[in-house]
Amino acid sequence: YKRQVSTQSTGKMAKNKIAALFAKRKFSFIFLSILLIYKIFRIIRNKKKLLPPIPSFTVHDSEFDVCIVGAGPSGATCAFYLARAGMKVLLLEKNNFPRDKICGNLLSPRAQIHLSEMGVLQELLNENAIQKVCVGGFVSPSGKSFFGNFIEEKIISIKRIVLDQRIAQAAITAGATMHYTEVKWLHYDQNNRLWNIVTQNQNNNNKFWKSRVVVTADGPMSRIARSIGVITSPHNAIFAKASIQPGTHSFLPDNVIFYVQQALPGYLFISKEVDDTLSVCLIYFTDKLISGERFLNFFYD
Repeated sequence: YKRQVSTQSTGKMAKNKIAALFAKRKFSFIFLSILLIYKIFRIIRNKKKLLPPIPSFTVHDSEFDVCIVGAGPSGATCAFYLARAGMKVLLLEKNNFPRDKICGNLLSPRAQIHLSEMGVLQELLNENAIQKVCVGGFVSPSGKSFFGNFIEEKIISIKRIVLDQRIAQAAITAGATMHYTEVKWLHYDQNNRLWNIVTQNQNNNNKFWKSRVVVTADGPMSRIARSIGVITSPHNAIFAKASIQPGTHSFLPDNVIFYVQQALPGYLFISKEVDDTLSVCLIYFTDKLISGERFLNFFYD
């Protein structure tokens, strides 16, 4: 009798354990299913956030090999070489030329090779639009300085309001198609392996373009490059520029770099333009947000 009761008790305990285990597994299955559904919902919602609503547009029939966003020196130079190589190139620029940029306007000898290749260097030399940097130097944080003459390789200065338009024109001459318009939306179509691009011009007219490749040359803020994940790092530098008008200074060198203690590892430099205007530029590296007023006060100090 004891053995029978013991057997029955053991049987009941086993059944209870099995029932408890089944209930536990059933709960785990339901929980995991809910979690999976939630994850899928999050993915779909995030994709919708990454892709803003597509604006209404006019369909453009042309399909391009390369679309370059930004017609500054890098974007327009890229367009020039690709167009010359036979590629069908679309060059998009938000602002009409001529337009100026905050820049030191200095070009190294290697950059001059490309300007010569495009025919831009010869044109600007003939027009006396280039300032050759013959005398330059630097001032250390402790105040020690060195100045000398450039003997072999020459750095030159060209105003961006002149330079950018000439390089863009060289790209157009080479065969690139250029439009003054702003990119509002772009998305890569995996099925057709094409970029779909919607732009809006200054008259608020939208157009739709297709391109096999997109080059983001949209400046230091890199809005387009960041929107598609090409650049993920935070902004880490600030650049400021002021101009000193000709006839108001007695600055003799063509270019001087000042390594100011408060700005390290950044620096400040003064560059002379072809019309004797001085460009005073400050490059300051920081990962902290600084108000414009505070930075300008620091710059002027």
